[in-house]
Amino acid sequence: MKYIILLLALLLVASCGESDNSTEVKTTTHTIALTDFLETASEMKVSAGRENFWKIVDEVDIANNTLSSEIFKYKSKSYELPSVEDKKYQITMEALDLDGFVLGRGISKLIDTENLESNYKIFMTPLNKAISTTSEETGLEQSVRNLKGHTVTNLPDGRVLIVGGEDASGFTSRVFVYSPDTQTAQELANNNKKRAYHTATFYYANPEEKTEPRVLISGGYNIEGYVSNAEIYDPSDNSIRILAPQPISARINQAAVLSPKGFIYLFGGKYINNESEIYSSDIVLFNTYQEVFSTSSDSLLTNGVENATANYIGGNKVIIAGGNDANKVYKQVYSFDVDSRKIEEIGILNTARTMHKSVLYNNKVYFVGGFSTISGTNFSEPVSQIEAASASTVFDNVFCQLSKARGRFAMNFVNAKSIIISGGDNGDKNPILESEIVKLDKNRCDRYVTTISLNNPRHSSESVLTTTGLSVIVGGTSQNLSSDATPVEIIAVDPRYFK
Repeated sequence: MKYIILLLALLLVASCGESDNSTEVKTTTHTIALTDFLETASEMKVSAGRENFWKIVDEVDIANNTLSSEIFKYKSKSYELPSVEDKKYQITMEALDLDGFVLGRGISKLIDTENLESNYKIFMTPLNKAISTTSEETGLEQSVRNLKGHTVTNLPDGRVLIVGGEDASGFTSRVFVYSPDTQTAQELANNNKKRAYHTATFYYANPEEKTEPRVLISGGYNIEGYVSNAEIYDPSDNSIRILAPQPISARINQAAVLSPKGFIYLFGGKYINNESEIYSSDIVLFNTYQEVFSTSSDSLLTNGVENATANYIGGNKVIIAGGNDANKVYKQVYSFDVDSRKIEEIGILNTARTMHKSVLYNNKVYFVGGFSTISGTNFSEPVSQIEAASASTVFDNVFCQLSKARGRFAMNFVNAKSIIISGGDNGDKNPILESEIVKLDKNRCDRYVTTISLNNPRHSSESVLTTTGLSVIVGGTSQNLSSDATPVEIIAVDPRYFK
C-alpha cells in the first residue's frame, strides 16, 4: 500500500519534464487515465486514479526504430523495436517519488497515438521487489506451477517462448508464448512431443540477413524415454514443425550454442545405449540449412558430462566448462573452434561445478555457482565462487563470492554489466528465497542487492531479461506444492545500482 500512497502523492505534484533531445524534435503530450500498479499478487490491478503526463519523441527516433519517453522529470530507457507500425509506439516508463527515489518501472503495449484520451493500462512494478502472478492473471494455468526441466527463450519481437518441462503431474508438451508488455501468455495449439531437460536455441534461417527467426527444440526425456524428434518453432505464425526422428539428438542436459554462421553446436549430455545410460563426450552439430544432426569423431570432450555450460566468446571460439557424470563433478574448461571443429582443454577451475550458470561479458565467460559433489542422483556442496575464463586462459583468481552458495538457480542480465541470481538449491533440495545482483565490470565483487526476496522459494526455475526491462522468472520447484505456488515472478531493479 505504501507504493500506492507514494504514487498518488507523486501524481498530485508532478509535471512533465523537459526533453533532453534536440529542440528540433517534435514532442506530443498525451494523457493516460488509468494506471495499473503491481504491488502484491492480490492487488495487481490497483488504479492510482490520476492522470499521467507523457512526452513521446515521435519523429527522430522512428527512423531508428527506437522510442524515448519521459515521466515526472525522469528519462526512461529507450528500447529497440523490431518494427514500428504507422502512428503506433511502444512506451516505457519510470517514475520518481517525492524524495527523488525511483519508485517503479512499467510498460504499455503498442498504443495508437491518435487516440490520446483513451483509457489504457500501464503496468508498474515496484523496484527491488519480486511480484508473483497467478495462473489466472498470466494465462499460463497449472502447467507452469512447480515446473522444472523447461526452457525459456527470448524471441526477437520481445515475446518469450516457454517449452515443455516436468511438473507434479508428469511431463508436458505444452508450449506458451509470454508477452511481457501485457504480462499474459498464449498457449499454442500443437501436437508436439512431451519433453523435459531439452534445449531451445534461437537462430535465423537466413543468418546473413538476420531474417526468418526460428527456435530449435532438441532432445529431452519423457515417460517413454529419450526424445529423438527435434522440433522447429516459427515465431511468425506460432507454428511448431516436428522433424523426423534422429537418434543422435536423443539426449538430455546438453549445452547449446549458436555460431555466427548459423550452425548450432550441442555439447555433452546423457543418452541411452544398449540399455545403459551414457554420459556423452561428443559434440553434436545441427545444420540449420539442412535440418540434420551430425557428430565429429575427432571433436571430443576429455570426459563425458551432462549439465556443462557453453558460451560463444567471439573469434570463432566456444568455452565449455564443468558438468558431471554418474560419479564425479568436473573442473575442466575447453575451447572449441567452430571453424576447424577442434577442441582443446585450456585449464581447470578452482572449484568443480555442475548445475551452474555462465555468462559472457567483455570477452570473458563468468561461471556462477553450482554444486561440487554428486552422489547418485543427489547434488551437494553448493558453490559460492564466481570464476572466469578467456578464449585461451582460465583465470586463477576467484572473481567474486556469492552471499549464498547455490545451484539450480535462475540467472539473467539486468543491464549490460550486471546479473541477477534468483532462487536456487542449497544442496539439500531446499529452495532458496533470496536473489542477489553482481556487477561484472570490475575486477572485484560488487554485490548491490542481496535482499530481493522471491514470494516463493524455488529452484530449477528459468529466467530472462525482457524488452520491458523486467526480469521474468518462470516455473521452478518450491517446498510448497499447493495451489498457492505461483508460475511467474517479475522483478524490476533500480537502475541507480548500475551507474
